[in-house]
Amino acid sequence: MERILKPLACALLFLAFFSNNTLADSNTISFLQNEFYRTSDSLLKREMVKTLGNFDSDSSVNSFLQNTLNDQNEYQVVRVQAAYELSDMTDDLTIRNAIIRAHDRSTDVSFRAAMLKSLYTCAQKDQRLWNVLIGNLQANHDYRIQEASAFALQNGLNNQSIRAALIQTADSPFKAIETRVAAIKALYHGLSTPEVRNKIESIVRNGGNPIEVRSAATRVLSLVTNSRQSRSALFDLVANSSYSELKTRAVAGLKFQMSEEDVAWLQLSTDPRSGLQRSPF
Repeated sequence: MERILKPLACALLFLAFFSNNTLADSNTISFLQNEFYRTSDSLLKREMVKTLGNFDSDSSVNSFLQNTLNDQNEYQVVRVQAAYELSDMTDDLTIRNAIIRAHDRSTDVSFRAAMLKSLYTCAQKDQRLWNVLIGNLQANHDYRIQEASAFALQNGLNNQSIRAALIQTADSPFKAIETRVAAIKALYHGLSTPEVRNKIESIVRNGGNPIEVRSAATRVLSLVTNSRQSRSALFDLVANSSYSELKTRAVAGLKFQMSEEDVAWLQLSTDPRSGLQRSPF
């Protein structure tokens, strides 16, 4: 009898712990949602949205985030945070369309750029969307929209059209430096492809490129698996570059190790060192 009772007692303790946690989460969600509507402090409201995003599997939180995003009378900084919290659920067409609608209804460039960035998990799965983003890279006059579009396309490097658009943007002397750096960072996700790796190495070696662009390419190149080609490109910079900044970046890159600063700079949603999920925003 004792052998039977012990597993039963453990099961009951687990259920009690689970129930208590569920109740605690429910209380937290209710409290934050109520307080959200009682304050007019935009930064406090943004932090509440950010915290509620940790409970996005709860249907009431999901609805709350969508309602906040859709509310055109709400602070833009709060609506942007709501979009960021919804970004990992954009496989849901309702959520994806809500973010696209928010983008289309706004004339504020920074807000529109944030909406584009929040579509990064689904852009490569929606041909209409990736065509719009590629069009932004090629023709939009504002570097913020181009930069956000490059970020949104980062998971689509297996798609030939997306890969070609990002490579062309990274290599174009006619694009803003910010746009080219954003494309180079996005190409990190495709460095296992020879076409991408060769282009990054070419940008590193090309002395006609702006130093900021070469520095970004050097940093990206040093964050992939150590290879003879990569080492050769970094050796060349150390030996022949006339820029101390590039030499320093190349020497640091020869460790071929990723730091927390590198993960944050690339705005990764998964830390390659641990496999843990994180916010890229």
